[in-house]
Amino acid sequence: MSSAVVIESGGADRYQVGDNVWCTDKGVKYRAKVLKEKETGEKLFVHYMGWSKKHDKWVAPSLLEMYDAEKEAAEIAAAEAAAAAEAAAAEAAAAAAEAQRIAEVEAEMQAKRDARVAEQAARALAKKQEREEVRLAKQAIRDAERATRQVAKDAERVERAELATKRKSERDGNRPPKRARPGSSGSAESNIEGGTALTEEKAKKPAKPKIVTKPPDQVQNETDHFNESRPEIRVDLPLELKLKLMEDWTAITQTRHEITLPRAITVAQILEGFRAHAVKKAIFSSAIAADLTTQLQGYFTRSLAQHLLYSQETLFEAAVGGDNGNLCSVYGGEHLLRLLTKMPAYLARTDVTQKHAEVLVKCVGELTKYIQGNLTKCFGESPYVKAAAAAAVFLD
Repeated sequence: MSSAVVIESGGADRYQVGDNVWCTDKGVKYRAKVLKEKETGEKLFVHYMGWSKKHDKWVAPSLLEMYDAEKEAAEIAAAEAAAAAEAAAAEAAAAAAEAQRIAEVEAEMQAKRDARVAEQAARALAKKQEREEVRLAKQAIRDAERATRQVAKDAERVERAELATKRKSERDGNRPPKRARPGSSGSAESNIEGGTALTEEKAKKPAKPKIVTKPPDQVQNETDHFNESRPEIRVDLPLELKLKLMEDWTAITQTRHEITLPRAITVAQILEGFRAHAVKKAIFSSAIAADLTTQLQGYFTRSLAQHLLYSQETLFEAAVGGDNGNLCSVYGGEHLLRLLTKMPAYLARTDVTQKHAEVLVKCVGELTKYIQGNLTKCFGESPYVKAAAAAAVFLD
C-alpha cells in the first residue's frame, strides 16, 4: 500500500499516511500519526505521539481530526498568554496582599510606638506629679513645723510677759512707801520733827537677814539634781495632725476666719471616745483612763484663756469663757490639738515624778494616735467661717 493513497473520511476530510492528526480516545484528544490504512478505507492505523507502540491501533476516520500547526501555535500562544495573565494577576494579587500585610505590620508597629510614647509621657507626668506632691507635702510639713514653732514661741513670750508682770507686782508689793524728806518746808520746827521721825523709822526698820553663801560645787549639784528630777517631755505629732494645725493657724491668723462655736464635736466628746478606746484596747485600766482624761480636761480648761486662743479669738473667749467648767463642751478638736503641742512645756514646769510623766507622755501619744485614726470623728466638717458670720452664729 502506497503512502500516497488518499482516504476519505466524513466526505470532506481526507487523510494520508504520514499525516499528523488528533485522535479522540474515550473523549480525550491525543496527538497521533497515520501509519497505514486498510484497503477498504474503513480503518486507519495510528500511533499516539509520545506513547509506546503497544498503544498503536486501528481507529475509525471519524475519530480523527487534522492537526493544524498554526492553530495549535495560536492555541498555545493563547494558553500561554492566559497563563501569563493569570500569573500576572496572581502576582499582582500577591503583591497587593504583601503590600497590605506590610501596611498592617507598619500600622501595628506605629501603634506600638505611639503606645510606648504615650506610656512614657504618662510615666513622666506621673513622676512629675509625684515629685510635685512630695514637694508640696514637704512644704506643708515645713509650714506646719514653722507654725508649731511660732505657736510655741508665742506661748513662751506670753509666759515670759506674765512672769515679768508677776515679779514686778511682787517687787511693788514688797517695796516700802516713800518717806517725806525732813525739813522740806524750810522751818527749823519741821526739820526737828522730820529728824525725829527719821530716827524713829530707822529704829523700827528690821535688820537685814544674814546671807549665807553656798559653795559653787554645792549649788551646781543642786541644779543638776533639779534638772535630773524633771524628765524630758516630747510629743511627736503625725503629719496629718501637723497639717491640721497649720490649716487652723492659717485660717485664724492669716485669712481672718473664726471657728463656729459651740463645736459639733467637743473636747469632752473626743476625750470620752479616747477613754473608751483606751479601755477597750487595754491601753489603760478604766480608772487610769478616767483619771487621765480628767487631767487633760483640767489642763485644757486652765490653759485655754491664756495659751490656747489666738489673739483674733479673744472676743469669742470672752463670750463663751464665762463658765470655765463648761469649756470642754464648747470647744473642739482644733483647740485640743493646740493643747497637745503645748503639753511638753506645761509638764516641764510642773513638779511631777518620772513615773507620772511617763504615764502622761504615753497618754498624749496614744491620744494623738487615736485622733489621727479618727480624723472625721474628731474634727467633722470644716468649722471655719468669716469672723462676722461666726459671731452671728454664736449670738443666735
